[in-house]
Amino acid sequence: MIPNNPLHFEKKPTVSELWKNEKKQYRLWIFLYLAVLVLSLILITSEVVLLNSKNEANPYLWTGIISISLFVISIINFAISIFQSYKNKSFISIGQYAFLPTMFANLFSIGIGFYTLSNIIIQGNTGLKISQDLYYSVTIITVLLLLDLLLLFPFLLRQVSKIRNEFRISYNSEQIEKQMEEIKNNPEKYNAFMNMFGQFGSFGQQTNSAQTNKNSYSTNDSKDESNFSTNNNFTTKKEEQIYNKVNNLSITELHKLAQKLEISSYSEMDNKELVNIIVKILSSQ
Repeated sequence: MIPNNPLHFEKKPTVSELWKNEKKQYRLWIFLYLAVLVLSLILITSEVVLLNSKNEANPYLWTGIISISLFVISIINFAISIFQSYKNKSFISIGQYAFLPTMFANLFSIGIGFYTLSNIIIQGNTGLKISQDLYYSVTIITVLLLLDLLLLFPFLLRQVSKIRNEFRISYNSEQIEKQMEEIKNNPEKYNAFMNMFGQFGSFGQQTNSAQTNKNSYSTNDSKDESNFSTNNNFTTKKEEQIYNKVNNLSITELHKLAQKLEISSYSEMDNKELVNIIVKILSSQ
């Protein structure tokens, strides 16, 4: 389960369940992103070649070469990640090592595109120092390159990132379920974790004292609590008290606790997500 808020959790689909929708929901975005990388490589290569065909003084020559090299690296890395993802039947690592070189390649290519476009607008063919035949080709390629990098690429990058994050959340959900079962079957391990917060193991005896803080709850919370049975009300207070304790920990202490709880990918989570997961595990007893 993955937390939706500190006290309520919703069931998330498993990685295998997500993979069943690979063809309908994910395949199109994955391969469109790869196609855009290839298109970007073709456009920037064409522009660099045309700009330097009769202009040896082009200051963006080496920038273009670097950009082309980074796009090649990105395409290779992304293609490898696609192969590994289909082999493992999970998109949790899709494009993991391709995003960084792609971002740098985009920045360099956008610089070349705006350099070329500014020359076209301000000086026309004279500024580019290329033949009239190549002038129109360079203009069209430049416009297509900028549209590709500024509009199409960010949209598809966001889609691929969402897919990767969705699989990561589901994977973490499965791992948390397993860890919760291990803790339930190992009281000594559970008590050891509780000792990190002092008196967590005595929450059951603190129910009466917790009632004195009832007035601090909001009116809506009081109405919701009245709909619960006595046992569920106790569980809710227990989770809330654990949350208040965990939420006051520093990021270093949270990571230390997450490591002992064997929470996967805890370093990639933000504080809120990590706190919610820890609360769910510790309150499961």
